[in-house]
Parts: sequence; structure tokens; C-alpha cells
Amino acid sequence: MANKTTIKKLLGLLNNNLTEIVENTQSDDAKWEFLYTYSRQSLDEEIARYQILDAKATKLLSTSSLILTTYLFFFKWVVIDSPTQFSLCVYTTAAFTFAALFTSLFFYFRSMKLMKSKRMPIDPNILETFKNNDLPTIYVSLYKACSECEVENIKLNEKKAKAIKNGYTFTAITGLLLLILILSIFFERNNYATEKTTTHEAVTMTKKENESKKKTKSPNFDVPPPPVKLVTNNNDKVNNTEKKGS
Repeated sequence: MANKTTIKKLLGLLNNNLTEIVENTQSDDAKWEFLYTYSRQSLDEEIARYQILDAKATKLLSTSSLILTTYLFFFKWVVIDSPTQFSLCVYTTAAFTFAALFTSLFFYFRSMKLMKSKRMPIDPNILETFKNNDLPTIYVSLYKACSECEVENIKLNEKKAKAIKNGYTFTAITGLLLLILILSIFFERNNYATEKTTTHEAVTMTKKENESKKKTKSPNFDVPPPPVKLVTNNNDKVNNTEKKGS
């Protein structure tokens, strides 16, 4: 009986020790699994951020394309279509507007440039890692790979975000300069139309005055008189008496 009791006690202690070992092992596995899951989620966020930045750059590029179309319309009208002689200020503003617009497009295309980025490996080496190591070691290995990929993706995203920020700044400057350009064009166009109207009215009045002068000519006071005839007054009287007596 004593032996049976002793054996039961030993079995109970062994069972408790095994249960504790299994629990500790499961707890360790869960801990390393959480570490890998956390690092993988952080890497996925950086990958998603990369795609979001690409989408934002595409939208801003579309905005710059619209601004470019508007700019080309007004520039063609100023240089070719409009009869107005614009000042140097308008052409200078147009040049600065084009420079700012070109710079914004440069930064947007730079942000959308294809670049190599690190991703989690899927090759024979990862299979060897799974074969030759236990589960916690595998989790730690995957964590290190995720960490390396994340650091590289953060650098790429920062470069992309900086380029987009610079492009947005120059897009805002372009919009402001384009507004100034349009206002200057309409201001000088209105001044030209006013001056042209005033000049036309002055020319019309001058023509009317000239026509009225031609219709109502004043006499030439410098014209010489016609030659006069000299006669004798007494002879005129005798001749008149003779005519009456006859």
C-alpha cells in the first residue's frame, strides 16, 4: 500500500511538472509569436503608407496637369491671339509661373519613380530556417527580417513624402502666380480697350471737325479787289440832258 501511495505521489508530481513545462513552453511560444505579429503588422503599415503616398502623388499630378492646361491657354492668348501689347511684368509673371509649375511636376514624377524595396523572403533559405530551428527561433528570425524590411521602407517613404511635400509647395506657389497672371492680363487688357476707345473717339471727333470746316468755308479776306473804271462826272450829265431833249 505504501508503495502504491508513493508511486501515486511521484506520478502526481511528474504530471504537475509536465503541465508547468507545457504551460511555460506555450507561454514562450505565444510571446515570440506576438513579437513576430507585431513586427509584421508594422511592416504592413509601411507598405500601405507607400501605396497611399503613390495615390496622393497621382492626385496632385492631375491637379498640376489642370493648372498646366489653364496656363497654356492664357499664355497662347497673350503671345499669339491678343492684340494687346502687354507689359514686361506680365511676361515675367508668366515665366515664374512656368518655372514653379515645372518644379512641382519634377517633384511629383520623382516621388512616383520606381524604387526597389525590401520584402519578406520566400526562397529555399526560409525553408532551411524552418527545418533547422525550433518555433521561437523561427519567430525571432522572422522578426529580424520584418525589422530590416521596415527600416528600408521607412527610408523610401520618407523620401517619397518629402518629394510630395515639395511638389505641393510649388503647386501652391504656381496657383498663386497663375492668379496674379490672370488678373494682370485682364487689367492690362481693359486698359488697352479703354485707351483704344478714347483714341477712336478722338480721331472721330477730329474727322468731324475737319468735315465741318470743309462744309462752312470762311471767305478769303486777302483776295485783291477787281479793277475799277475811271469816268468823268460832267460828261455824264450832258449826255443825260441831250437824251431827255431829244
